[in-house]
Order: sequence, then structure tokens, then C-alpha cells
Amino acid sequence: MSSSFVAYIDESGDEGFTFLDDGRGSSRWFVLSAVVYRRPADLSAVAALKAARATLGWAPKKAFHFCDMRHEHRRVLLNEVAKTPFRTVSILS
Repeated sequence: MSSSFVAYIDESGDEGFTFLDDGRGSSRWFVLSAVVYRRPADLSAVAALKAARATLGWAPKKAFHFCDMRHEHRRVLLNEVAKTPFRTVSILS
């Protein structure tokens, strides 16, 4: 039986568990998030990323790393993704 949803999952946080009194060190949060599409709409996610890369003049396989992107680039990416029918799920620990 095939699934009816596709989830793209990413994590954020540092498993180093180095917590210093001055606030430096590892994040106190571990975040696991997913962008979830119904299977028939999955290709809209691929098309959105392709459109964002084209708008930005990036190579077709260039990865999106939000922390390395300038604000203008983030807006292009988010504007394209926002046009697609998705839901999000996040777990913060």
C-alpha cells in the first residue's frame, strides 16, 4: 500500500550538549520539522524549488541552506514555496 503523503524532514540544533553559564555553547533546543504534501501535490514542491533557483540564477542542483542565504534569497524561496499546498509539523525538545 503506498502512502498518501510525502514529508520533507529536517532538524536543527546541536547534539553537543555543551551549556555554558554565559549562554554560549549548544542550543538548548532540538527542532525536528517536516513540510508535508499530499502525494498528488508533491511535484508542486519540486516545481517551487526549481522556480526559486531559476529566479535566483542558481544552478539546478544547488542546495538551499537557509543559514547561508541572504534575506532577499530567502524571500524568493519562501514566496515560491508559499504558493504550494503544504502543511508543517514541528517538534521542539
